[in-house]
Amino acid sequence: MDDLFCPGPLADPALLEMLSARPIGDLALHEARLPDHLICTPEGEGPFRWHLVPRKGAGVPGILIRAAGKDFRARLEWFAAGLGFRRTSAIIDPGREAGEGRVCEAAALLPPEAGAGEECRPFDPAQWRAGGAAAILRRACEEALSCRDHVKPEELARKMPFILGRAAAWWRARGEDAQGGENAGDCRFSREDVAVLSHDWPYCNFFAVQEFELRFRRFGGAMSAPVPRAAFTGYDAVIVLPYDPARDEVLVVEQFRMGPFARGARCPWVLEPVAGHVDPGESPEAAGLREAREEAGLEIRRLIPISRSYPSPGASTEFYYIFLGLCDLSGIGEGIGGKAGEHEDIRRHILPFARLMEMVERGEINVTPLVLAALWLARWRGRQDGTGAKAD
Repeated sequence: MDDLFCPGPLADPALLEMLSARPIGDLALHEARLPDHLICTPEGEGPFRWHLVPRKGAGVPGILIRAAGKDFRARLEWFAAGLGFRRTSAIIDPGREAGEGRVCEAAALLPPEAGAGEECRPFDPAQWRAGGAAAILRRACEEALSCRDHVKPEELARKMPFILGRAAAWWRARGEDAQGGENAGDCRFSREDVAVLSHDWPYCNFFAVQEFELRFRRFGGAMSAPVPRAAFTGYDAVIVLPYDPARDEVLVVEQFRMGPFARGARCPWVLEPVAGHVDPGESPEAAGLREAREEAGLEIRRLIPISRSYPSPGASTEFYYIFLGLCDLSGIGEGIGGKAGEHEDIRRHILPFARLMEMVERGEINVTPLVLAALWLARWRGRQDGTGAKAD
């Protein structure tokens, strides 16, 4: 039997159209449900982790694909495996649309069952779509499909958090553009002034590379000739410089960094602010507070925006949300921290503000976000009364 039930986040006609490589009108899609179950997201997790929970009288809405076909099923099961779903057999209520009107046994793609006593929140299809998660998953599917020929399902599952992180950055950029968050009022052109002739993802792992052939609008009004371009594709990152205004001290961290090492630097350990990726479903502010706890064991009482900007727009998609983090450093000593599961080995340093600026002026700081945050702090600090309140 080629019928296949797709529940929850997989029950998206646009996503299924991408995976089928056929027009949506050619697919036999029918509303159906999995009785006596819920799909839930564990509390404290982002929107892209799911569990199946038995619940008498409940039901998981989904789509029953009639006569899916071998190739479509293979692509769908491969992508679903990357999200933690596995094919199994289940009792499905196909509804009247499927012409059955009674329960039947069918193949189904389902997430793992929740652990005993695990708290989770039910999957809400309307919230899933309205919050942008459905669009993020479709973008992730586009990238994932580019590497399907050489990536096994278990390898895709390992890569999927990275793929979803890049997709979430793509979604965040579109939202900020709509709100005037980038070059508000200054950009005479838009994405409609770029014609993409070809697009590929030749590399996909912790980071990715996108290759394009495109034409773009020139300032004279004409379109350019076709040009090849590539972009190193990373994530949105949050950067926090912790500052104690009462002690006039900052906290910086020291760790091994791959960029300087790959470039050939003699010393690939650098000083920088607290930093990390903004996870899917997480705000930059929440990510900043989380990273301060993970890297420095520090509770930030207030985040003050410094910059939202591209550090290297000619080559990279990376986007930085930089904050000053007001905090109390009196109980924080120098030491080593970081998440063992991410192989982090991070040394904390507490520096007087004057010492930080001395290092900046002598060129001893080679990480641009730390230089930017230090110079911004010098200007901000001059307008304060020493308590974090404006001097005026």
